Amino acid sequence: YDGVVRIADSGLTDDGTAYTRLLRLKRLDFNSPDQIKRLWKQIWWLLAATSGSVTIKMRLDDKTSYENLTNTISLITSVSNQDIIKQAIVWDKRSKTFQPEISGTVDFSVLAVLNYYFLKRQDYGT
Repeated sequence: YDGVVRIADSGLTDDGTAYTRLLRLKRLDFNSPDQIKRLWKQIWWLLAATSGSVTIKMRLDDKTSYENLTNTISLITSVSNQDIIKQAIVWDKRSKTFQPEISGTVDFSVLAVLNYYFLKRQDYGT
C-alpha cells in the first residue's frame, strides 16, 4: 500500500530479525550488447533518512562475483530539511554489461540513477 517491498516471515508476529534489503538492477547494456563500454560514473538519488547507509556493488558481464570495489552512501543528510541525497560514484570500469546492486539493513528508497557511459571504439586491425 505504501510502495515498500517487505520480506515477511511465516509467523503471526514479527520476530524482530534484522534482514538486508536488496535491489539488484537488470544488466545494463545501453542498447549495445556486444560492444565494450566504459561506465565512468553513476549518480544516485536516494530518499534521506535519520540513520543508516547503503552499499553499492557492481557485477561486470556474466561474472558470478562482484567487483572488489564497493561504494557506501550515507542516508543521513548534512543539511536540515533536505529530503533527497544525491551522490556520485566513480566506477571507471570497462565491460559489455554492468549490473549494479544496492543493499542496506535500513529502509531506503531509490528515486533515480543516472549513468555516464561511453562506447569504446573497437579496433579490428588492418
